[in-house]
Formats: sequence, structure tokens, C-alpha cells
Amino acid sequence: MPSTYAPQISMSGRPRTAMPAAATLRKSRTANLGKFSINTIDKVVDFDLPQEFSKHKVMVHGFVPKGWKTDALWELEPGKRTGSWSYSRAQERNIVEGLSYISVQDRASGRTVASVQIEPDQAVAPKFENFVTITAMAGQCAAMMTIFGQFEDVEMKMEPAQVIIARSAAVTRSDGLREQEIGCAIRVGGAEIQGLGKVQIGMFGAQNPGKITSMSPNTDFPARMSLDVGKSYITPVGDFYRDNEVFLAEGIQMFPPFGVKFNPVEPIAPLRNAQTGHIIGQIKLGWLVPLCYLDPGETEFPSKAISNAKFEEEP
Repeated sequence: MPSTYAPQISMSGRPRTAMPAAATLRKSRTANLGKFSINTIDKVVDFDLPQEFSKHKVMVHGFVPKGWKTDALWELEPGKRTGSWSYSRAQERNIVEGLSYISVQDRASGRTVASVQIEPDQAVAPKFENFVTITAMAGQCAAMMTIFGQFEDVEMKMEPAQVIIARSAAVTRSDGLREQEIGCAIRVGGAEIQGLGKVQIGMFGAQNPGKITSMSPNTDFPARMSLDVGKSYITPVGDFYRDNEVFLAEGIQMFPPFGVKFNPVEPIAPLRNAQTGHIIGQIKLGWLVPLCYLDPGETEFPSKAISNAKFEEEP
């Protein structure tokens, strides 16, 4: 598949956190935390890092936005300040759109001295498209399950979710707000639930509607986005579904809203038997966060890095 990007794209390293060590490095190199050139023809990233980084362990991570951390994809050759690494076509969109980062660790202690997001030098102003779009994403979600008479509020340790979102062409409403209709399909894959075992999670229902609506007239962003991610739960003791799984986020600055925490409109709702409709328990929804693009060329899902993604403040 031919690239949709320019042959060469310039990117820069920008701090992910306000670490004191990173602040010292910024002063010494006038805020230069690395320069990166992406060759989208040969699928190669050339890098030029600050001299201070060469004495440390430098690893490339992906793919998550600021505020999240994940496992390393690979480690750069020790002591090298300049060089290159190759990437696969399936990784390109996440790299080019700023969802990879490098961590710089002291070799003796293992302490992280800098964490640097690799971001494009020329950002494109976000806007609602005037045509239909389809976007595949990966993300994470949190929820707890109760089955009456068996267990209560047990964490569902879920695999990353795969979500495909179709958006209609943007329209301007009579009140001046801009809007797109949304339809989505979701597949979480599986979850481990103590007391129940392995659960397969898929999409429930033929329609999963939503909307993305600007929050001010005659503008696109910031926007409010609702998303219906109705799911089925295939368990060892039967097949179930939850009545309502609509999530909402306000103040999103772009689409896709990577790193934005979507909260449930109704956190607690009945869990029903798919055959009888009888209420057998409940699902307590926590949050849903889109993290990165999902490419059809990806051969492994969920990848190790996405599976282990955490909020930055988590241990």
C-alpha cells in the first residue's frame, strides 16, 4: 500500500513530564530533546539525540499519547547519539502522528532521567471532515462485574479493545454547532474474572450510534463526543449483555481523541441473560480511553506494548 504521507517528515522530542533531570537537559540544549527524520519510503527513522543521552540507556516505546506509558519496542545501540531504526508499515501512522516516545534511563540505577514524546514539527489543525471517514483504533477500558449469588464487583481484567469508528460528513446545525454522526464496532477479545474464569467480549446489537458535536458555534473543536459500545459477554455459565454502554467525553481537542478518558453516562446497569432477558447481575463501568491507531497490517493484536499500557502515574 502506498504511503499517504510526505516522503520526509521532521519531528522533535518534547518532554512528557516535568522531571528535574529533563529540565536540566533542556537548559543545556535549548529545549532540544532530539531531532527525528522519518523516511516514509524506506520506513526508516533517523535520530539525533542530545549528547547527554549517549551515556544512558535509551529505549523507544509505543504507541501511546502523553499521560500514558508502555513497554519498550526496542533499545537503541548503547552510546550512540545519532543513527537510525527501521519500522514496519503497520507502525507508520502511530509514529508519524506522535504516539511514540523514548525513555532515557541511568544504566547503573535504572532511574528514568528523561521521557520524551516524538512529535511532528508541523501540526495539522484538527477539523471535522466533510466526507465519510473510517478509523480503526485500539484502547483500554475498565469495568467490574457482579453476578447475583456468586460474586460482587469483581474487576474485569480486559484485553485492549479494538474499535472501528465510522463518521458521517460534517453538517452545521441550525444553532451553528458542527456535528458528525458516529457508528462503531468494538471487540475487546477477552477478560479474566476471578470466580468466573475466561470471558469473551464482543459487540452487542446491530447499531452502536454516537455523535461528535462542537461546543461553540461555527467551530469544530473543542467538541463533545458520545460513543455507544454495547458489548456481549460470553462466559462459562452463559451469554450476557448490558442494557446501556454509552460513554461521553467533553472538551476533546481533536479526532481521534487519544488519551482522553471517556466516562459512562450510566455507570451501573443490569446484566441480562442473552436468551431470556432476565437480570442476573450488573456491570459497573469505569472508563474507556483510545490510545493509538490500529492498522490492518498489524500481525499481532494485542501487542505486548499496548497490553501493558498504564497511566503515567501508575507503578
